[in-house]
Amino acid sequence: MKRYDYILVGAGAAGMQLLAAFCRDPFFSNYSILVIDADSKTSNDRTWCWWERGEGAWSELVEKRWEQVSVVGGRAMQFGVEDYSYNMLHSAKFYAAVKAMSQAHGGIDWVQERYVKHREQQDFVEVMTEGNRYEGKYLFTSVANLKEAMRSTQHPYLHQHFIGWFVKTEHPVFDANTALMMDFCVEQRGNTRFMYVLPTSPSEALVEYTLFSDTLLSEGEYEQAITEYLGGLQAGAVKIQHKERGAIPMTTYPFWKHNTQRVLHIGIAGGWTRASTGYTFHNSTKESMRLAASLKAGLSDMRSFHASSRFHFYDFVVLDVLKRRNDVGAAFFSRIFETNRIHVVFDFLNGQSTLQQEINIVSKSSPRLQLMYSVLRYVFSRLGFHLYRYKGLYRMK
Repeated sequence: MKRYDYILVGAGAAGMQLLAAFCRDPFFSNYSILVIDADSKTSNDRTWCWWERGEGAWSELVEKRWEQVSVVGGRAMQFGVEDYSYNMLHSAKFYAAVKAMSQAHGGIDWVQERYVKHREQQDFVEVMTEGNRYEGKYLFTSVANLKEAMRSTQHPYLHQHFIGWFVKTEHPVFDANTALMMDFCVEQRGNTRFMYVLPTSPSEALVEYTLFSDTLLSEGEYEQAITEYLGGLQAGAVKIQHKERGAIPMTTYPFWKHNTQRVLHIGIAGGWTRASTGYTFHNSTKESMRLAASLKAGLSDMRSFHASSRFHFYDFVVLDVLKRRNDVGAAFFSRIFETNRIHVVFDFLNGQSTLQQEINIVSKSSPRLQLMYSVLRYVFSRLGFHLYRYKGLYRMK
């Protein structure tokens, strides 16, 4: 049996980006790599967006760039994004590009099979699919086990869940030059709910109904909200060209603790999602490049591939507030955009802001009492205590 240097389970955003990082570096030209996924990865099953300065790793594939964004909270706010752009990429084009890279590499095999389990041995990892068994020196897996994260009392957990329609409308109702990041002028119903609109022409857009909350909705509830929103815009007859649906975990749970010497979890499974926003694609680009560089430098124990930062603290505080008071999300996010320059907000959300910028953002944020309570919960949780409220008083257990 052929033993591969690396096995990748899951050819989604993170798996493909890691594969691309290997293909782009001549150092890995003689490495044997196996990619396992149950899907052929030819359909347009995802749309990824991210903020970026200048040209990046995937700039040549970007479908649309916006240099203006808007947020609608208590009032409508529109911003020029200064030296940033907001980028949209369709997955079919991305998959095709990475597959082309892998063919040029020459040492990459693909199997369309369903992963079942893996077993780590002393000097290799066995990977079992429904029909075969494979061996690799190291395994990089996108398979996420979220049950433990959802049960954790130390880390707040929410879903970012949505249904999006790519629509063509009878009337031109969209501003094709402006990405609408969050429109909170929909009924909140005790949650954090907003419309996300990415127009590609005055009559074409991705219109997505998104929630940050505990509980998913029925398909009809999402779609009714989109229908009502488009009706309010007086869009006229609407043709649905494509639909997307997703549920992204938002949590500070330390997924990296599940890594072993030869097994590394990547993407959502590895905690590569920005916990307080749900954005994953751009961070996966950075982490994939960092991982490839670490392997090139001699990384041999995957348990050491972990980098903590102060943004973990910010994510915990934001999620903890939303977990306890899901109804304040509209005010919280609107306030961030209202009181800060847009490039500072993007720096903060990308994990690239300075400490002084972060202090300014936090000092202007609201609701302050809820934020301070979540700061205390973070501190006590690190000390091994859980701070909770009982009959109006704060207690520890």
